[in-house]
Amino acid sequence: MGRARYAVLTLAVSLLMAGVSGGQERALGRVKSESAWLRQSPSASEEDVWKEIKVVRDRSAGLHSAVRDWIESLLPQSRAALDSEFSFLNPRLNAELQRAGLIRSVITEDDFRPGFVTRMELSRPPEDPDKLAVTVGIGVPCGSDDLVYVYDYSQGPPRRVLESRGTRDHDESISSVRFSKRDASGSQLILTLRYAVQCGSFWNRLSYDLFRLSSAANMALRTLGGEQGVYFGAYDPYQLRLEPDELLMEIRDHSIDSGVRPHVLHYNVANSAGERIDPVALQPQDFVDEWLMRPWSEMESRSAESVRDKLKKWHEFLAGDFVAGKFNFVQACREKPDQWQVGVALDWIKGKELPEPLSAYFLVQQSEQYRFKMVGISFDRQDGCPGETRPNTESPSMFPRREHR
Repeated sequence: MGRARYAVLTLAVSLLMAGVSGGQERALGRVKSESAWLRQSPSASEEDVWKEIKVVRDRSAGLHSAVRDWIESLLPQSRAALDSEFSFLNPRLNAELQRAGLIRSVITEDDFRPGFVTRMELSRPPEDPDKLAVTVGIGVPCGSDDLVYVYDYSQGPPRRVLESRGTRDHDESISSVRFSKRDASGSQLILTLRYAVQCGSFWNRLSYDLFRLSSAANMALRTLGGEQGVYFGAYDPYQLRLEPDELLMEIRDHSIDSGVRPHVLHYNVANSAGERIDPVALQPQDFVDEWLMRPWSEMESRSAESVRDKLKKWHEFLAGDFVAGKFNFVQACREKPDQWQVGVALDWIKGKELPEPLSAYFLVQQSEQYRFKMVGISFDRQDGCPGETRPNTESPSMFPRREHR
């Protein structure tokens, strides 16, 4: 009787394993089929490389789905299994793709062929070992179109709780995926950072999408998102802190004087809708830069209420599109110790080049270390701030300085 039970159990396990293996092979076969279809598709050549990238991204949706399903057929089915198999899982996936002829490790503009997997990365966030993040890239001209999948093992078998794909023009590639710790209710934030594929420049766009995964939800829901220019040539192109109710990012990007400064994006996300909060800049000239570049909806509350109507007209006259100029001085006001006078020679306003520089003087009030408010703008210097101290070229930071290696 015991031998008969053992034989039945052995047969059942064998059939189960054969079924699993067969499912994996079918899933991989679909990946091969989608890859072959892309390779045989007519060329997506366009005069504009960005149009070509968009065409290839759209065509690659089927291959992305097939790769995702294949990965899910191979995922460990418990947290304990994930713990024991994780170190081998990424090499195994890449090796099987390599054997199937689906990987091209390097794709350049001159050597681009659609239909290949260019990136396969698995990671487990230290903030939450119950999570597994998988980044999959499909080749596009000049780079990789990446999707991110997040799986949760806290309730047993893996549940896909996030599938994040680029939705904007120029947000093809994943730069980072970050997780906050869980709050008292079990809620957690997940941040994805994306950049545009780039054939040869350090200047780029960094798009960010923040998702909240509550303990009662099956899928993470998008809380906020946006874009910010970034200079990848900087030592620290961006730094960030992510808490269950807060997102703080410092991103290096150009300033109106053609330099590079930290752009501060600070959000309170305790509620479902994120709200941008102070600080928005780290020194007076950066605040003037931010005030000229950001929409009035963000700068209204950072403009003195007593003269807000006048400042709105100045904002409508100077701000928006492309603004460029030179900071001539940043002078602490002797008669008003909490104010700064910033002298700017503007060469471009609202995307139009001026026939000659336009001098403008901005009065900025500083109430705390990094809290600023616009209190006045004039074509003539305001009284009480004699002197022309040169702007500070060493930008402060809200993050610890790291030694250059």
